[in-house]
Amino acid sequence: MVFRISVFLFLLFASMGTIIFYLPLYLKHVGLSSAQVGAVLAAGTMAAVVSGPFWSFVSDKRKTVKRVLLALLAVSLLAGIGVLSVASFPLALLTYALLMFFYGALLPLADTLSLALAKATGKDFGRMRMWGEIGIGISALVSGLLIERVGIGNLWALFATSVLLALAAGWKLRDAEPDSAPVDLAGIGRLLSNPKFLLFLLPVFLVGMPHRANDSLLGLYLSELGGTESQLGMAWILATLSSVPALFLVGKAIRRWNEQAVFLTGSFLYALRWAVFSLAGDPDALMLAQLMHSLSFPLFFISSVQYLYAMTPPHLRASGQAALAMTLGLGGAIGSAGGGALIEAFGGSVAYGAGAVVAFAGAAIAAFIWGRMDRRTSLTASSGTEARSSGYAPK
Repeated sequence: MVFRISVFLFLLFASMGTIIFYLPLYLKHVGLSSAQVGAVLAAGTMAAVVSGPFWSFVSDKRKTVKRVLLALLAVSLLAGIGVLSVASFPLALLTYALLMFFYGALLPLADTLSLALAKATGKDFGRMRMWGEIGIGISALVSGLLIERVGIGNLWALFATSVLLALAAGWKLRDAEPDSAPVDLAGIGRLLSNPKFLLFLLPVFLVGMPHRANDSLLGLYLSELGGTESQLGMAWILATLSSVPALFLVGKAIRRWNEQAVFLTGSFLYALRWAVFSLAGDPDALMLAQLMHSLSFPLFFISSVQYLYAMTPPHLRASGQAALAMTLGLGGAIGSAGGGALIEAFGGSVAYGAGAVVAFAGAAIAAFIWGRMDRRTSLTASSGTEARSSGYAPK
């Protein structure tokens, strides 16, 4: 079963590699400006923000992850062909938003299914998730090479092929074991009003803003520096394959320290990564800078997923992962729109410099929040010890 989920993640992420990284270049090819591309991407991300919680609630309510996941993937096939067949700004805005209403929920559902299987089999989630990274990296490289031969106008065929393969692989997956507790909106409300839950999502939002924006804006920045489609593919395969060792070992790091320490390390590395990006003066330098993905992404993302999974009740696990995806999606929408406008007005260097500042702010806020929490816990424990030793401990 672990082999099957690994193959499915590989193919699912391969489909993402064809559309997420190359859609901005397709939209530029059909005549949209960088600002319009940013607006289209932001509209899609906002649709995904709504989509994730909605479909995850449906999954929790229906007590099935697999069936919802496959249904969304099938509809995404048709919607994706639609968005890769339009040539005007209004239609691109509409069709991409429609695609992401279905496609945007796939990642949190796939993570929920993978986490459930990892817990059931005693396997490491990071080692399963690394096959997704390998899939998206290989897909980005192969798609770039094929696009240079057949033209970016045929991007829809690459996307459709990868989605059909993912559907075939997903058909044999085992569903997540459902929890017997009932799911209702009141339970979702209690989860989302948990202060500890919300305080964690704030730095995730800030660090995730340039992280998600980079998925779509890297192609524009590389093009600005004179790069080609195959160089964009190479940049992504360097990034994703370099992350495999860390994805293989991040579980051990979390067990040795904790999710917060690993999250902070990844967040500060992200700030450094975007600062280096802002200083890149040519395509080769930017491609090499992508190697910083090797630590920044695995440490930030896996610690986030596992931290939220641990604090979420079993019957709301899909909704908990949807909240993470929604937070990253909202940050990505703002980052894509703002980054596209900054690239249009000032160039990629300024856009990525701003991303470094935002990521650093998120890391600093996380360090402050957890520092206060640890101090409060320490003071509470100290007060309790003093009270007990004085004979005044509360009964």
